[in-house]
Amino acid sequence: MVNFSRNCFAVEHRLLSIRVTVRQHSPSQDPDIFIYEASRTAALLCITYLFRGMLLDGQIFTTLHKCLRIHITSLESLNENITAGNTSLRILLWAYCVGGIMSVERSWFTVRIHRCMSQLGFGSWEELKMSLMHYVWNPTMCNKLFTTLWPEVQSLLEI
Repeated sequence: MVNFSRNCFAVEHRLLSIRVTVRQHSPSQDPDIFIYEASRTAALLCITYLFRGMLLDGQIFTTLHKCLRIHITSLESLNENITAGNTSLRILLWAYCVGGIMSVERSWFTVRIHRCMSQLGFGSWEELKMSLMHYVWNPTMCNKLFTTLWPEVQSLLEI
């Protein structure tokens, strides 16, 4: 148990201390920075949820959700079109799903999940699940996503 806790601390420390290298243009205009930060925050949410077993209404989740939304909103403010073939779009889909299942503000994430799935050409739960399995994910999250978030996304897909 002690080794497990140490490993969790090591992964969390690594996620918190990694810094992305900035390209030649302004970092505030680089969409990759915001995608990277959103995915890093989503990974911290996953570790806290999966390995720490903390309650979703805890302060750590509130803080991490706020950070995740800031990164996503900053990315959206750039009005960059992330193409369907781009891995970044799949990473964003994963971050939206992580945020959605661990948030009380599901509708904010549901709209983004729907948009992302449409850009990727996904129309089913199986397609979404197969994409999510490439990232930090487990059956507990699939069950929670399916029962709470998927019906909301599905209703948007049918419109």
